[in-house]
Amino acid sequence: MSFNNKNGFLIVYLMLFLMLVSAIAGGMYISQVKNVHIYIRHKEIKKEKEIKSLAIDFYKANAFNIDSNSGSILDIGSQQISTYQQLASITGMPFRDAWNVPFVLYISKRLTDSKSGFYYHNFYIVCLGLNHKLDTTYNPTTDVITKGGDDTVIKISGREIEGNYYVTSRNKLFNFVKAVRNYVEALYVVSNKDKKLNFFVSNSCSVYGGGQFGCYVRSKIGNTNIPSLMGVTADMYKDAMGHDFYIDNNSSHVSTTQQPYTARIGMMMPGGYIDWIVFTYST
Repeated sequence: MSFNNKNGFLIVYLMLFLMLVSAIAGGMYISQVKNVHIYIRHKEIKKEKEIKSLAIDFYKANAFNIDSNSGSILDIGSQQISTYQQLASITGMPFRDAWNVPFVLYISKRLTDSKSGFYYHNFYIVCLGLNHKLDTTYNPTTDVITKGGDDTVIKISGREIEGNYYVTSRNKLFNFVKAVRNYVEALYVVSNKDKKLNFFVSNSCSVYGGGQFGCYVRSKIGNTNIPSLMGVTADMYKDAMGHDFYIDNNSSHVSTTQQPYTARIGMMMPGGYIDWIVFTYST
């Protein structure tokens, strides 16, 4: 074999060797990049869990104020929040994702539960993912979010939070109404069931009164003589958010002068309206 032929074979072998090394190195690079992405994604998942927990706590603490505002905003009374940076400043959430890119905040307009009628907002925190591009779109009026690209979306369901508050508060309200009705009914029985008198009010504020309660129109229970007369603690006449129930036993919305006498007790809802229960006692 000539020197030139040997040289040619060496070059071919060298090229094959270099190609093999390049392939191995390329594979190692791709593998390393993939491992880095997996590592960053794990960090991101941890951040997203932290963000969701903090966001839920924030909504629970401010639900009444938030849902009293009809706009596409998180109104906490002292501040109106519309950006993720504002939200992060208040809650202690991380400002940026694992790729060091800012999160994006979407907020619905005020929505209404179709079954129970309570108000709520949903809001969404979007991580832009590996491409660092916002591919997700959102309609705050219809609350329709369309996830795009490799974005990840954290949903904070105001409906779920307010729904839990509503159910708990409504149950407490029913129990308090039952306690008031039993108290008034006992006064009625002691009077030998005098049907001429209204035992929801006393005679100090109504000529029809036969009971002990003062005359109240949309009054907080804590501002009446009812707790002291019934010996109830504040927890019994407050809703799940800590707000007093209201009583009305002397307005045009209840029967004060003829049977069946009625009163109503209700809870204040976000938006400023009272969810009332009208009731009577057995006659």
